Amino acid sequence: MVTKEDFIKRMNSLGDRDRDHLKEVVEMLIRCYGPHKDGRALVLFVADDAPVSCAMTLNCDDMEAYSIIQDVHNYFHFLNVKDAPEKEKFN
Repeated sequence: MVTKEDFIKRMNSLGDRDRDHLKEVVEMLIRCYGPHKDGRALVLFVADDAPVSCAMTLNCDDMEAYSIIQDVHNYFHFLNVKDAPEKEKFN
């Protein structure tokens, strides 16, 4: 999205479910800004045609971002192995 018009066109193309989800995302991200900041975020993004992903920190430094990544890694690791057979938990 390069222009304001492109942004508006994409926003108008969203269905109700996507709009509700985007609203939740914006509500979380807004907590990283302003005089009453009470949240930190790390946004990871990769475009479908991009060879690499990018990271954006919001109200956190690199060490805090690393801690967020560790927490997320542990969470997804737990989800992926909680029902796995015992031998698979070692892979």
